[in-house]
Amino acid sequence: MSLEHKNNLTWDEEYLYIVIPEYLDELARKYNLRFKVVSCTETAMYNEDCCLLIGVDNRDGIILSTVVNDNGKKVEYSTNIFFRVSIDDSDTEGLDLSDKHLNVIIRNDLIILSRNLDSKWSKYLQGDMSWLEDYKKCSSYYEYHNYMEDRNKRLDEIIAWQQEQRMKKTISTENRDLLRVKNDD
Repeated sequence: MSLEHKNNLTWDEEYLYIVIPEYLDELARKYNLRFKVVSCTETAMYNEDCCLLIGVDNRDGIILSTVVNDNGKKVEYSTNIFFRVSIDDSDTEGLDLSDKHLNVIIRNDLIILSRNLDSKWSKYLQGDMSWLEDYKKCSSYYEYHNYMEDRNKRLDEIIAWQQEQRMKKTISTENRDLLRVKNDD
């Protein structure tokens, strides 16, 4: 992004394009995650196995939801409270949580999110879906059904990319197994 464009960003756009990737970059590199802006207030952080939507709200800070490919059907779950209940002192260590300026709240939320996902939700980031059964039993369970058209298109692109990556992995494994059988002969 050019500096000129950066200077013309609105508050929300700045967080979507610059701040979210800045604070989640280490986590993204560790779990091979990508970033994609999916609406005027949301960025998707995704890899071939998971898709976490990070929303910026100018009242509440960061809001989280998860998009799952359920047998070709896109399902979005409001996972904000579900992930936040696992936050502990190790996730907030060294942060000044008394500062109530929104930009500080969002920065702290992103740092806490990164620490929390890495220390307690690494299996989620690696595609383990066991969390979903627990989530469906909790009081904060909520499944979204309304998608804005542009946002829906961007989420479809992410789901298609994830399916393509899984297919490549499957083909690669099958080819490796075939080579192994031929070499054994």
